[in-house]
Amino acid sequence: IQLYGSGFVASGSMTASSLPFPQILDGVSVAINGVRAPVYFVRPDLIICIVPYELTGTTATIVVTSGQTQSNSVTVGAAPTSPGVFSANDFGFGDGAITHADAKNTSVNSNNPAQPLETVQMYVSGLGALSAPVTDGNGAVGIDDAVTKPVVIINGEQASVGYWGLTVDAGLYQINFTV
Repeated sequence: IQLYGSGFVASGSMTASSLPFPQILDGVSVAINGVRAPVYFVRPDLIICIVPYELTGTTATIVVTSGQTQSNSVTVGAAPTSPGVFSANDFGFGDGAITHADAKNTSVNSNNPAQPLETVQMYVSGLGALSAPVTDGNGAVGIDDAVTKPVVIINGEQASVGYWGLTVDAGLYQINFTV
């Protein structure tokens, strides 16, 4: 998730450099329902963190701590899953992060479209709980399927989903489906 505000850090930015992502990055921590979230990125106006895999319930209360200063608490809606497709660029728009299942994982786009009956890989967040426990802030340690099977619709038709689970990158899930 991304948290927007001000004064999270004095200046600059910092990105976690290894897995598992730390619970404190540049003096900043985020608690969600009292559980510290792994923090991936901080700058004065933005925090990117991973919602703990074990989060349950219909609401989540978020508190940010920067140094010795604690933010007000903010309560937001929560759901077992909230899928979102990553974009192929770093700006959150345009082509989805979908690749052909070829040796180079080339991008699916208007110049290189997926073909009928081809299996492709889509990269998403928010598939929720996993079938096997994974330490918060870590990626998959094996075949870590998400508990809830996603539904992929293409032009009004349901695609066949063959795999849905966590990748080796923390918070990044993969769905393999056939066009």
